[in-house]
Amino acid sequence: MKNTLKLIIAFIASWIVPGLGYLILNKKMKFILLFASIMLLTFAGILIADFRDIRFIDNPYYYIGRFGGGLIWGMLILILKLVPAGITGVQYFDIGHLYICVAGTLNLVIALSVFTQGKRAGTQFVIAPPAPEAAAKPDDEIKQIDTPLTT
Repeated sequence: MKNTLKLIIAFIASWIVPGLGYLILNKKMKFILLFASIMLLTFAGILIADFRDIRFIDNPYYYIGRFGGGLIWGMLILILKLVPAGITGVQYFDIGHLYICVAGTLNLVIALSVFTQGKRAGTQFVIAPPAPEAAAKPDDEIKQIDTPLTT
């Protein structure tokens, strides 16, 4: 039960901030790569969309797809409210909304990936302190474990 709760926390953390669950699983390079790529995809979509917001009536798939971004979605709404639309003069802004939708969907896939990889790895999280039995072993027991067996 305790491990399942930790997996759920890692899943939610990875949904809010892209790839954060991998940082909790102590996979720093994977976190950096996924966070940077999803943020780059989102900001490229914002620029290509010419800072235009999309409504459900315009395209329901793009509108729903951006909810997968977690914190990115909140940041996106803030940016779209602060910056006026039509700055770059792009006419084909639908592709930008597609980028944002793909970034949100990718973020959900990554969050599910964190959940399944944590379950396969036995949920060895950084948050949990080491077991007290492992810290109390004397050095001679550790040396015996490290020596190869002879037949």
